[in-house]
Amino acid sequence: MTDKKDEYWHKNGRLSALRLTHSGIYHCCTFCSSGGKKEITCGCRGTMLGGYKGCGHGHIGHPGVNHWSCCGSILRNGRCLMIRKTMHQLTL
Repeated sequence: MTDKKDEYWHKNGRLSALRLTHSGIYHCCTFCSSGGKKEITCGCRGTMLGGYKGCGHGHIGHPGVNHWSCCGSILRNGRCLMIRKTMHQLTL
């Protein structure tokens, strides 16, 4: 659901500046999307047995549906939930 502020910014073409875009992959799990690489992690914080650091179908922490690897959100067109750190550079 969009609130009035989002609606205003969207009408003025500025929504993309405020909306946090996803930096990951919308996938079913890290096991499938990485081709079974053990060191790949996921924003859903799911883990698998056997030394895998990422999520797999039906394993602990897997949301049970497709989700974003960067933040674990299950909303394909939603905002990224990952907290972004902003770096400012000051030149004297």
